[in-house]
Amino acid sequence: MLDNILHLPLQFFETTPMGQVLNRFTKDIYVIDERFHYYLRTWLNCLLDVLGTILVIVFATPLFIVAIVPIGFLYLLIQRYYIASSRQIRRLDGASRSPVISHFSETLQGASTIRAYGHQERFIGQNKDVMNENLVCYYNNVISNRWLAVRLEFLGNLMVLFAAVFAVQAGDQMTSGTVGLSITYALNITQTLNFWVRKACEIETNGVAIERVCEYEEMEKEAPWILPRRPAADWPDRGTIEFTNYQARYREDHDLALRDVSFRLHETEK
Repeated sequence: MLDNILHLPLQFFETTPMGQVLNRFTKDIYVIDERFHYYLRTWLNCLLDVLGTILVIVFATPLFIVAIVPIGFLYLLIQRYYIASSRQIRRLDGASRSPVISHFSETLQGASTIRAYGHQERFIGQNKDVMNENLVCYYNNVISNRWLAVRLEFLGNLMVLFAAVFAVQAGDQMTSGTVGLSITYALNITQTLNFWVRKACEIETNGVAIERVCEYEEMEKEAPWILPRRPAADWPDRGTIEFTNYQARYREDHDLALRDVSFRLHETEK
């Protein structure tokens, strides 16, 4: 990504706040390098624990498979509903963090000028505004996590309830040890299953960081610094410069600043 940014045209640096670029190299790279593989590894471990626990409960109380199918469907339904909103909240959080970094860096660079003209209160107010906007997105992220936690705990308690009900219905067909094993595993699976769903959501939502980094990877670069067609070793052998119908513009979406310019400069001329 660094190599790609160094090859971007000047227009990018004129129109893109520096905080947005720094945000890609700090928060997004940190999530990809330090957190994403942890979430993936934890998700796989929890998946194996959940499958093993369900097999033990089904072996102890075969009727439990009747309840696990609809409960599993509800888990997936809640997960997909949560991810759809959580990904958008993460995008807003990442986008609102860039103005915070930009304002902070600009304030540090111009601290002496700000104090000289007495504009401290204005910059403090601007800092509060950008911080509040970012904290609103963070608060929504916390609230969405609480929403998910309440529903996952409810479904986990349903699994414990069904495991206990089916154990009671079995009556003398199950020993006390088998009943205790089934209930114990049902109690343990609640926390593990909640953790598994959370990590699955974290993998989905933190994929926003990968999207943001790939966005800079796919930007159109300027011409290469070293052209494949190199001039001769003795170039230039003369001091003559000639322009024929030369055209140039500041940006691709702007009108031509120079149009059909033709001239010739000979040696020793300016």
